[in-house]
Amino acid sequence: MAGAKACPPEDCGGPPGFEELLAVLADPQHEEHVHMRTWAGEGYDPERFDLKAVNESLSFIAARRLR
Repeated sequence: MAGAKACPPEDCGGPPGFEELLAVLADPQHEEHVHMRTWAGEGYDPERFDLKAVNESLSFIAARRLR
């Protein structure tokens, strides 16, 4: 319930594409590593999860739906 990992970047190819992205980012020797690192963004950290930010976003969405 606390969450795990960052969400996939836009247009990564759904779950299979996200799994491939994670594999490529984890392997600096992969031929696509530099390209995918650039595409995902230098600041993209697949291990990052901000529970506070997620809860704030969900609270905002819930508040709008109650209006």
